[in-house]
Amino acid sequence: MSDYKVQKVNKPPIDELVSKLTDIDMRNGLYHLLEFTNSIKMKPQWYAANSYNFNFKGKRVFRLRVNPYKTVKMDGVPYSVGMYLYLSDWSDINYFLHNQSDDFVKSFIDYMPRCRSCYTCAPGFTVSVRENVAENICKNAAINFIDPTPDKIEYGKRLIELQRAFLKTE
Repeated sequence: MSDYKVQKVNKPPIDELVSKLTDIDMRNGLYHLLEFTNSIKMKPQWYAANSYNFNFKGKRVFRLRVNPYKTVKMDGVPYSVGMYLYLSDWSDINYFLHNQSDDFVKSFIDYMPRCRSCYTCAPGFTVSVRENVAENICKNAAINFIDPTPDKIEYGKRLIELQRAFLKTE
């Protein structure tokens, strides 16, 4: 039976999958992330095999995919953890980042996904954030971290806080 079919019935807690990760730093970083999400009352909801959504006010803020066996691939490379941070829309990006430092804005632009011709927006479009211009940006408004380092997990936590604050204003 496939992982999906087994997990659809059992819906294992995310901690169970995190505990199977062999990279201790990543495992500890994810435990801190889960403590953080529990503290702000964002409970993981099983979405699919090894994947959990975290929602706020009925909207998905991020998805965490934990694959201890590295059977999933991104661009042909196997990975253990995918952290996908969803934003409402790139058109709201200036409001989303209005109180953030210039360094944070520049790092955010670096993390914006570039077009890979996977969506209707090919070849991507231009986004202006303050005086910074990012070109060839994918229409899918998400920041993706594959096998995130502890620093990227901390950065992700900051984006989660920003997205929650933004959703409170909608």
